Amino acid sequence: MNNLADKIETQLISLGSFLHESEWYGRENELVNLFAHSFLAGPIQIAQIGIEVAVKQLAKVGGKALVRKDLVVWNKPYETVWVKGIPTNDPAVIIEFKINDSKKCASDIAWLRIYTEVYPEVVGFSVCGYLKERRGVSFTRVETGKIAAQQVAPADAATRRG
Repeated sequence: MNNLADKIETQLISLGSFLHESEWYGRENELVNLFAHSFLAGPIQIAQIGIEVAVKQLAKVGGKALVRKDLVVWNKPYETVWVKGIPTNDPAVIIEFKINDSKKCASDIAWLRIYTEVYPEVVGFSVCGYLKERRGVSFTRVETGKIAAQQVAPADAATRRG
């Protein structure tokens, strides 16, 4: 088990509860920041958290060596993909966010499945935040190329009261 990923999963559930009970609203990038600063910082050292940072891209002919991801948690504080100017380090966890449409997560899940198969020490999460009449989060946890866990948003069961 990946201890960092377990902490993130717990905090995603807390984020879902917060969204379900609150009137908070924002776009995808604001949701990423809310999660990083209000839910992850504390259980995880803030110096391990990166927003919109580079990770190694999956190999493609003519493709870029790096790709930017919504939220990355590194194995150590102050770590990045770089070692002396060369993309070297792999993160502990990559989290991709979408809002209000879980169908948009399919490409993220597919990418995370391949990435975690190539880099089996990395855990991926695809998160969908629901910020309209349905409120909460759903997420898919991906490990070693396989879907390891899925959590359905509380709002999927019933719309928020109030």
